[in-house]
This record gives sequence, structure tokens and C-alpha cells, in this order.
Amino acid sequence: MGTSRIVPLIIKADSNMERNGFFGEWHTRDYGKPTPENLNKWRQRQNKSFLPGGVNEHLSTSYIPHISNVRVYRQSPAAKRGLVASYIAPAFEIV
Repeated sequence: MGTSRIVPLIIKADSNMERNGFFGEWHTRDYGKPTPENLNKWRQRQNKSFLPGGVNEHLSTSYIPHISNVRVYRQSPAAKRGLVASYIAPAFEIV
């Protein structure tokens, strides 16, 4: 039987497609501590992946999604749950 684990840090991102459309795990090893600067780097990397030639190009068949708001929440331990960091993109952004 497998074991279950609670992901300590999760990402919630809003895009032009939907609110709270992306959920995933924040990997501190890959992205660093969840600071607004690192969230912006992650957001820009994700947005580039939607462009032609990117790994998520298949998600942008009719229009290109654009992530604008990113938040990282702590899930465990239960005593420290809540928002850790957030980043909101400027209203007008050149991609």
C-alpha cells in the first residue's frame, strides 16, 4: 500500500482563462524560497511555456493563456497554514 503526504507549499495561479486555475507544488529546490521575485520568475517561465515551441503549447490552441496572479500557500504543519507569498503582474505587460 502506498503512503500519502501533504505537500507543504502549493501554488495557486490566476490566468486569463480562469481563477485558481493552476494548482501545483512549490519546489524550493528548483525555485528558491517563495518570495515575490521568485514567484515572478516562475510566472514568466510558465507564460513562456505557452508560446509556440514551449512545453505547454498544446494548451494554447485557440489563444495564449497568461498567468497574472500567483500565490504560494503553506499547507503543513497545520499550525502555520496560510499565505506565504504572492505576486500580481502589472496591468499591461509585454510578453
